[in-house]
Amino acid sequence: MRKLCFLLAILLLCGCQPAPTVSDGVLKPTTAYFRGNTEMLVSHDVVISTATEDAQMQTLFSALQSAQDDGLTPAISRDVRLLGYSRKGGTLTLSLSEEYEESRGILRTLADAALTLSFCSLDGVDALIIQTPSGESAPHTAEDYLLTSPSPVAAQQTVNLYFVSNGELTKVPHAIRKESDVAFPHSVISSLLSGPEDENYTSAIPEGVKLHSVVLENGTCTVDLSSEFLAISGHSEDAERLCLFSLVNTVAGVSEVHHVQILIDGESVPGFTHYDLTQAIQPEVFD
Repeated sequence: MRKLCFLLAILLLCGCQPAPTVSDGVLKPTTAYFRGNTEMLVSHDVVISTATEDAQMQTLFSALQSAQDDGLTPAISRDVRLLGYSRKGGTLTLSLSEEYEESRGILRTLADAALTLSFCSLDGVDALIIQTPSGESAPHTAEDYLLTSPSPVAAQQTVNLYFVSNGELTKVPHAIRKESDVAFPHSVISSLLSGPEDENYTSAIPEGVKLHSVVLENGTCTVDLSSEFLAISGHSEDAERLCLFSLVNTVAGVSEVHHVQILIDGESVPGFTHYDLTQAIQPEVFD
């Protein structure tokens, strides 16, 4: 009877969808994180399958999308699909569908935290990278989110993202969770590439640009982007200027950044028609 109850629990946690085939001794309780009555995460025990690594990943992800008792709600939308995963040492990368990018602000922070805290509770997983069609996050660890306060979500820092309004760049305040000094520039640029939340602003950066990496050293932030960034090349000088300094001014708002060096797919290229991307660039004053 006890084994039957556990199997029923698996089906409920997976939203009554077919669960992976399991055998005796492979059902295991683990800790998952959900949204409480306030904007904070609460831990809750769920049961997952450990029959295979794939079953473990799928059943935990499904559990995170399922409603729980005690007023807990999922931090991960049921529309989000787990497309795949990979492991390198203690770092797990989850590949999620584009629906995950629809969460913004505190809801995205809570979703990132719920995934990180839950999957880092698995044996051998020390850090989590969240990958979407727009790019991937810096590695997150449970320590990034667990605080001495009742909420496991770290304090946020407000930065200025540069978007276009009335044909000019305008700085738009945006709250971003600061997990560490090393990962923060990556989070800032990812937020910029996600585009404005307010429909009164538009992005000056071409659609589909992916962020490969960010390195901050001696006041210069080197940003490696995908080739879609060059789609603006050949447009007007003003269009190139808005695109370039939307990125540069945003990155230069991060503490200790004085210059921005742009790479395309790991290479230094001239890039634009009116601006030379082989040189480190200083921010411009737009207001």
